Amino acid sequence: SRQLFAVDMSCRELPERMLLILLVTAQAAASEYVSVTFNVGMAGRTVDSAGVHLAGSFQGWSPAALTAVADVHSVTVNLLPGQHEFKFLNGNIWDTAEEVPQECAVGEHGNRFVDVQAGENTEVNVCFEACVPCAELPTCKLFNCPRGFQHKSDSLNFAGSSGSACCQALESWDKVEVLVRSAGMADGNNAEFWVGGQMIYGTGTRGLTVLELSEDATTRQVQTFDTHADGAAALVSFLEAIQPGQVVLIGAVDEASAQLSEAAKGAISRLGGAGVWALSYRGSYALIGSKDGPALSETVLPPESGVAVAAALLTLPPSPTPASDICNAHSASPPASGHLTADGNLVLDVGCRYELRNPSQITSCLAGAWVVVTGSSNSQLMWNSLVMMLAPEDADVMRPGRFGGRDLMDIVVENGRITYINTVPSSEEICMQADTAQAAENDAGCRALYTEQLAAAPEHSSGRTRITFFMSFFWPRTGVAADLVEADTKWANAEVALLVQVTAWYLVCNAMQFNGCTRPEIRYDTEDAVFDIFSSEMDAVLTRLEPFCSPGGRAGLRGCTVATNSWSPASGALGDSFIRFNAEVTRAMSSHMTANFRYLDIFALGAAMPDETKQGHGSQVLHQWTWQILLGGFCASSAAAEGSVASFSGPQCFAQQYDLQHCPNYHSRCQQWNNCVLWQCGNSVLCTLTAVNPWTETQASTSMPSVSTTSTQSTTSVTSASTTSMESMGLYLDVDGGEDRACRGASASDNSPSHYTVHVGVETFDSCKQLCSSKPECVGIEYSGTRCEIWTRAEGIQSSIALGGFQCYRKASLMMTTSTTTPDVNFSPVDGGVDRACRGQDRGDNSNLYYTAMTATSLESCKELCIQASGCVGIEFKGSRCEVWTREEGIEASIELSGFTCLKYAPQRRLSVLI
Repeated sequence: SRQLFAVDMSCRELPERMLLILLVTAQAAASEYVSVTFNVGMAGRTVDSAGVHLAGSFQGWSPAALTAVADVHSVTVNLLPGQHEFKFLNGNIWDTAEEVPQECAVGEHGNRFVDVQAGENTEVNVCFEACVPCAELPTCKLFNCPRGFQHKSDSLNFAGSSGSACCQALESWDKVEVLVRSAGMADGNNAEFWVGGQMIYGTGTRGLTVLELSEDATTRQVQTFDTHADGAAALVSFLEAIQPGQVVLIGAVDEASAQLSEAAKGAISRLGGAGVWALSYRGSYALIGSKDGPALSETVLPPESGVAVAAALLTLPPSPTPASDICNAHSASPPASGHLTADGNLVLDVGCRYELRNPSQITSCLAGAWVVVTGSSNSQLMWNSLVMMLAPEDADVMRPGRFGGRDLMDIVVENGRITYINTVPSSEEICMQADTAQAAENDAGCRALYTEQLAAAPEHSSGRTRITFFMSFFWPRTGVAADLVEADTKWANAEVALLVQVTAWYLVCNAMQFNGCTRPEIRYDTEDAVFDIFSSEMDAVLTRLEPFCSPGGRAGLRGCTVATNSWSPASGALGDSFIRFNAEVTRAMSSHMTANFRYLDIFALGAAMPDETKQGHGSQVLHQWTWQILLGGFCASSAAAEGSVASFSGPQCFAQQYDLQHCPNYHSRCQQWNNCVLWQCGNSVLCTLTAVNPWTETQASTSMPSVSTTSTQSTTSVTSASTTSMESMGLYLDVDGGEDRACRGASASDNSPSHYTVHVGVETFDSCKQLCSSKPECVGIEYSGTRCEIWTRAEGIQSSIALGGFQCYRKASLMMTTSTTTPDVNFSPVDGGVDRACRGQDRGDNSNLYYTAMTATSLESCKELCIQASGCVGIEFKGSRCEVWTREEGIEASIELSGFTCLKYAPQRRLSVLI
């Protein structure tokens, strides 16, 4: 009885005791939390209608709204001590997430971080997409937009120090932004002249500096005139000698007005510089003018008013004829320094060019070979690019570990498809790249695991290519990779090619203090100590690789390449660290490199095309050029293509093309992770480099280039165009709307190179049409930038795909008789047409009174229904649903909606044609 009573009492008391325990525990836990206030400034930005949001590791990366006070948006949360990662979003979906500058980002996703200390309330104060508060930022007019971008027309005087805040993508590859900065005595005392994100001249010499640009936007001549003390006669003579139509840049330094005569001001006025008459003592003056034409951009400011900036767009001529001399890719150190042209061709400083290889030649060259890549995320992107070249049909498949999460990835390609894939997750603790002692303890177990996984690959054959990636954050793992490849028996007959790029993570751990670093000994030591570790580990592995890469060694036939770290835009201490560690790679390889054991300065190659690196990771244009150089060493010269010009095709070859809409498979996956990264998106879809010959046929005549400007003082437009008759050009009909469409053969996936020939340097769309009209076999054209595809497929162009910046048109042949009464099939895209749903007066106006819904088997059938309907003003089409719009005012708006097409219709009189 007592026992039962005791049990009963304990059961009654248990809830009270547990409540007390939970209360004490909760109070203790609550006392550990720290108040953290996140403040983000949006100065100079248009805030999304959904508002500014915060997403972080501390709340499952789910965007949470912030409260706005003026231009600053804030939220306060309670966090436990430790490092927390986060990002701000200008909206409430991941497509609107900020791009965090590398200097204040961590990890491969480029997140912000905050270190929360126990007992210390913390406040984060930054400007959106910047490392400091908006008040500490300079204005956008002091920021240099990279090549392929221009300053936003309304951004020059807004606070900003990032591309997303200050810049917008150019509309076409043949445009370049020109910028002049001028600072008088009290405002900086210098002048700078920039073209395409690169400073071509700078000076601190007093007076007016005049720079004449050549047609390709390089410096023709430059001279400074001291118009404060020496008079202006020499300036007048200089300006009078410049030929009409030439573009001239002028910047004032220190003091330039005292001896600036009326004759000199008149000569500057002939460049369009009307504002020069207002230049005051020690004022600032910037001009982009054209001789005997209007000013393209002009700014004049009184002293102590800041820097005067003029900015304008110029149209570049087609790329120059490629160099005739061939670079030796088999040399111990193939050249890499140079610059990238507007259409993506590499011009080397040494004056030679590399042989190019089309995908078919790359496949042939590497048949039966084993390509091994070691390094970190940029090396993995290199591996990824090669896989896409060899297996283009599998390019957009989101395989596990494609962008991280795997320490070993082993793929076999046969007949253009991936036939085998095997991976080892990064979560395998036995292979974690830890501190020296732990790594030594795990070495045997890790080697056993990797050996087992490598042995699972199919047998070697002459028709198979194997591409293996070893995640090698640190040098010792590259030594392990060499040992395992050497010991492999299944592929013992394969010729091995090795690419090694190991530098970044020594700095990611130490200089950037990444929380995910697995080697505390590197993270918390001094940079000098880490540099010594880096040098020692590298020397040991290079010594081990020497026999591996020498003739008679495992990679003795194809060779090895050791590369510097990928280019980084980082400045300050971090930038200095990258330069220091890369220099050590150069030093170490100097005593090892041979024609078989090569050294490639990928950092210099990236610097040749700085706009092709985003968030520390290269674009496919950069990777394609890297592989062209590497394959020149791995393959025989006889395997090269005949073409000397690289032509890129794909929606995201260039970094400025990155858009989550262009990588739907990746986008659908990254949304599940709540972390979409543009550099991963850009490397997830196919980009093809095709070697073509430059277009040498006579082009249509052109006049002065079209110039648009962005300036705080004036906006000028100079436009002229040549006219070509329809008789000389022929008649062309759009394919699926024509604009933002890339041509295809029998289906959307049919893009065989046999269907067309490629011509580059074709300056205009009309010139591409003329080239087609001159060839009887031409059935249509695809045009983008200066690239013209002449389609000769016997069955014609039967399909197309949506691709921004492309145009696809069929060629129609004129009949001997004409009709003037048949309505033309004249459909034009609304807001691009593709992935757009039609609306009436505005985006919310979708009355069912505006249209009649019908069934159509194709877009062309839907168009026919419109032509036959009385009062049709346009169509909306998706699947088999065709809306024939008859709204009297027409289609005036649209919304973005995947899979829909919205086109306006305007009947015209036309020639009868045979298609």
